[in-house]
Amino acid sequence: MWFTLEDLDFEDLERVLEEVTESHSISFQELVQSLMQGETADYGIKDWVLRAVLGEWQSNREIFFLLLGVGLASAIFYQISSAFINKQIAETSFYFTYLIFLTTSAAGFGLLVQTVGECIGKVKQFMDVLIPCFFGVVSLSYGSATAVGYYKVTILIMALINGVLLAVVLPAIKVAVLLQMINHLTKEEMVSKLSAVVGQAVKICMKSILAVIIGLNTLEGLLLPTIDKVKLHSLGKAVALLPGIGGSAKTVAEIIAGTGTLVRNAVGAAACLVLFVLISLPVLQTILFLVTYRILAVCLEPVADKRLVGAVEEIGKGGSLLLQVMVTIFLLFLITIAVVCRVTS
Repeated sequence: MWFTLEDLDFEDLERVLEEVTESHSISFQELVQSLMQGETADYGIKDWVLRAVLGEWQSNREIFFLLLGVGLASAIFYQISSAFINKQIAETSFYFTYLIFLTTSAAGFGLLVQTVGECIGKVKQFMDVLIPCFFGVVSLSYGSATAVGYYKVTILIMALINGVLLAVVLPAIKVAVLLQMINHLTKEEMVSKLSAVVGQAVKICMKSILAVIIGLNTLEGLLLPTIDKVKLHSLGKAVALLPGIGGSAKTVAEIIAGTGTLVRNAVGAAACLVLFVLISLPVLQTILFLVTYRILAVCLEPVADKRLVGAVEEIGKGGSLLLQVMVTIFLLFLITIAVVCRVTS
């Protein structure tokens, strides 16, 4: 079937893209057109990311100095209190400053979890309108069997994000970090094993989801494109047998197929770029969060109580789990789109 880029309706995509990026500088149709023409501009993405990084560094810098001040105050109070015969004063001063540190850190980590949840929501919102458009193009340019099969895989990804990553994994990460911070309240570790089990379960869950989707993409790619290819090949042979116009009709059909492939791959590449834009800010926020807490642990280790330093390290580990969640979601869609574009070429 003959179709061009102008025949596709990007109105819903443009509206949702404007909502999720909160910017008018990125147009999906213009992005697809640029990719079809082989242009390699940054499409305004670089400036958007740089502004986001600078803004995030300003907020992280304030949290860093606040927590550093609390940690140093804890060390000073603890050393002064240790000079007294009654060691309970030293422990009381530690608990007081640790609770301040715990409250501040928990608030910062909670905001990061909220940011990650909002990022996942934006990705879902964008994919909800992209999926019908993209697989409609796949159906028109290659065949319905491949489009339907990979459409089901993508719907499964959306269900896993809703039912597992959002409903189970994110709350489990918060529980793991909270358990570790409670564990460092006392000198003896009481729930470290439980927290470790929760963290390990989260990692296994994300790896399992990624393995399942890669496996399904591989299985679908072994059979469905072959079915559509046989249909197209049979149609091409039938057209070539038409007396007088067979050769010309076959040539036109090949040109149409090439155009459809170009449009489909351009839409897929544009979708991957948009997904990268959507997760770039939360990923940068999480990386800055990790760097902030790593530097904070280095600064506090020589002077602060080991329990405080241990709590800082565990919060950083929680941030790394959040980073893995976002990267996993990006890879799920990236691999699926890339496989569809590859097996239908």
